[in-house]
Amino acid sequence: PGPGPGPDGFDDTLMGGFETILGEDKKAKVTQLLTSGDTSSLAEAAGILHRAIHKPKSAPTKSKSFVARRNLRSSVFVLIDEAEKARPSLEKPASRAPPGPGAPTSPRGTPQAAAAARKVGANADAAHRANTDRAAARLNAQHIARQRASARARADRLRSFPLPVRMPKYVELIVPAAGGAGTPPLSFVDDEWDGTVADAYGKITVMGRVGLVGHRPPRVKKNVVKSNKGVINVLSEGVNPDDVSHLGDRIDLPARRALVAAVRNEAGRRGVVKGDVVTHINGEEFIGTAEELAEEMGRNGPRVNLVLNAERSVAEALRRRALASAKV
Repeated sequence: PGPGPGPDGFDDTLMGGFETILGEDKKAKVTQLLTSGDTSSLAEAAGILHRAIHKPKSAPTKSKSFVARRNLRSSVFVLIDEAEKARPSLEKPASRAPPGPGAPTSPRGTPQAAAAARKVGANADAAHRANTDRAAARLNAQHIARQRASARARADRLRSFPLPVRMPKYVELIVPAAGGAGTPPLSFVDDEWDGTVADAYGKITVMGRVGLVGHRPPRVKKNVVKSNKGVINVLSEGVNPDDVSHLGDRIDLPARRALVAAVRNEAGRRGVVKGDVVTHINGEEFIGTAEELAEEMGRNGPRVNLVLNAERSVAEALRRRALASAKV
């Protein structure tokens, strides 16, 4: 099956690895936004993912704690442990009538009898532990096999329906005021989008160091996709993965954009990388030069919210990807 919205209405491959912390309703919402073809919707989806990932931790309520304990008790290892604890009470020897006159008596009080009883008990415990260990090992092996099969299926889907190399993301930064002291967390460089959808699959590399006297200004290098069946499959909306002409599909005229050219301190820890495209600042779409972007951030400081990579090429690529996967 393709990576598009399944019967539950969401696509886990779009969640950036955080699908396990999102509820089904939220995953369906994010999937809908990311496959809409609209850049504002991409920015909204990035914000939803950011808030879900960085949601403040609160003390669990009684009901949540009860559910957590119940889920924990459902673990096979806990059940095995409970069964082991209950075993002595289930294995009580049956009561027997006292021996009649002349019946042989058992020397239960002798040291030899006590040692024999301990040996029998130890052997029984060892056998039980061995059986428990084998059962746990089988369950663990089955779990690992399922995980590996799921990972292989996910990798196969992503090869057939690859994601853009730059996915939308939302970051919160503290920046110095315009003209104030302090080093901005980001520096930028001008670039131009060529108007193609394939740009979403071309890696952008920014070379050089920003702001150092005697160094050349940063240079932008783009890795243009020339042949990739998965990418062409997406661009052709699943019609013909061999038609390389789709790599030249244009959806707009060339337009300027500002790229991240240098990343410092907290910005790097928050996931910003060189080559990211700045598309929104404090909820508003940004179209301008690198210099204008730096000035805009200074005016909006000290706390600035950025959305990166919610651009036209990425929006269209994700829309076509959903259409292509729906045909499988």
